[in-house]
Amino acid sequence: ELDRLVSERFISDRAARLVELDKIGAFCKSELFGRIRSAKRLFREFRFNSSRPASRFTADPDLARKLEENGADVIVQGVVDLLFEDKDGRLVLADYKTDRFTAAQKADPKVCDEILRERHSMQLAYYREICGEMMGRAIDECFVYSTELARCVEISEFPQYTTER
Repeated sequence: ELDRLVSERFISDRAARLVELDKIGAFCKSELFGRIRSAKRLFREFRFNSSRPASRFTADPDLARKLEENGADVIVQGVVDLLFEDKDGRLVLADYKTDRFTAAQKADPKVCDEILRERHSMQLAYYREICGEMMGRAIDECFVYSTELARCVEISEFPQYTTER
């Protein structure tokens, strides 16, 4: 595939040499990849725009109240890496992340998991909500796939102020 991308001038030779084939190989051996291959439906890299109450984008209760009173909305734009319906009918949302970790952090997988959850749970809360609306039902599972760790980290708790008031 890299040869094709270079020959068709999608990427340069230099860019092709930067591709970490070991990480791609690890992903292809992952449980997530197996679930993707057996999925009933698969949506990759799809863009969305969605209007949301602006009050939901602040942790400041006074500002949230003022925004609610004014009926202010914001447009949330995003690109969902992956949403699929697995062979059992469960809707799964996954986002690929390239976060790096120190050797000390990598020594304790729970630390890396918590870092990923802290960094990305807000984004995935919105993606989860919006994708659920688009699909007409709730998202059953939500994951970050860490290319650095070569594994999935489940996101099951979301920031409180992102839920409906």
